[in-house]
Amino acid sequence: MLRFTRIRAVNLAAVALLIFLTDNTAGAAPPETPEVQLLKAKQEIDKLRAELQTTRNQLAESKQSLAKAQGELGVIRTNLAENKQALARAQEELGVVRKDLLQSKETTAKAQTELTLTRKLQAETLAARDAARKEADETKNRQKDAQTRADRVARDLVKGQELLTATRAELSKNQDALTAARKELAEAGQRLAGTQKEVSIAQARAESLNKELTGARGTLGSTQKALADAIASQEALARDLAAEKQRGAAAGKQFKETLAQLDVTKARLTAVEADLAAARKDREAGRGRVTDCSRACALDGRARFILEMPAGESRLYIDGKLCRINEWKLIREFLTPPLEAGKRYTLDMRTETGSDGDVRVTSRKVVFELNTEHRLYLGAAPGPQK
Repeated sequence: MLRFTRIRAVNLAAVALLIFLTDNTAGAAPPETPEVQLLKAKQEIDKLRAELQTTRNQLAESKQSLAKAQGELGVIRTNLAENKQALARAQEELGVVRKDLLQSKETTAKAQTELTLTRKLQAETLAARDAARKEADETKNRQKDAQTRADRVARDLVKGQELLTATRAELSKNQDALTAARKELAEAGQRLAGTQKEVSIAQARAESLNKELTGARGTLGSTQKALADAIASQEALARDLAAEKQRGAAAGKQFKETLAQLDVTKARLTAVEADLAAARKDREAGRGRVTDCSRACALDGRARFILEMPAGESRLYIDGKLCRINEWKLIREFLTPPLEAGKRYTLDMRTETGSDGDVRVTSRKVVFELNTEHRLYLGAAPGPQK
């Protein structure tokens, strides 16, 4: 291109010289001397050289602009490659969301199975209570029979005493009759002692049945409480499933916006860069979850904890203090006080399940910050949660 510019400049100089000579020859003025004509030709050549230098400078500037445009094109290609990588990562996150959704469905099915077993246990408990009531009624009937036998023995004893009185009156007449009377009296005493022993056994049996009935009532209350906890857990799982569906829809919408941004032309380079910045911001917001069980959430500078306990009767200790929020529930939820921005906080959580020497203890250490939501299962202790 430089060579073509030089040839063009030389041709222009020759044409200008020819025009100049022609004008001077055709005019009415006297012809100029060759020295004057040569001087004017040199002046024209200098002008053409200056124009040639200007053209060269413009050519250099054009090359610099071209190099800068090529650099900007390289940056655009790099940004497009990064955007494709972000799209691939978003697709992987969508796969993880779908996997979590399947796990939520499996957990719901397990909860329904536990609910069925709980209802079956409640029916068995009711049957045991009816059987205990029936046995108590039979015990009462046996007590009545024993009392009847005791009354009969008492009457027999009165008759024996009357017979003993008659025998004593006739002692002088019949010693053998007195001996027989004494023997009958001893047998009556033995029968009375046996009857009293049977009454004591029946009373002990009645007390045992009353204790069993009280235990059955306590078991029924525990079963009803476990049923309520299972229903609450199922509702929490349904809320989690709805939230996962919303996040899946948001991810699909983000894919469409990213594909639309890839179709922007070079003439809208500034708009493309702004869209890429927005896409990067959205991508960083999508990475808000600190762990698989934590996510960013607008909570007015607070943090929310949703805890699944090992059992409904488990005791929860936070930083060594007993927490009575949603006590006796399998799923427990609470909010922290307002937190400071840019600062990380730590909670030590401990659960105790059981009593009377058989206590199971689990502990978790959670690191968190403001505007985050954490879903934790406290049935095991996998290590510090960050």
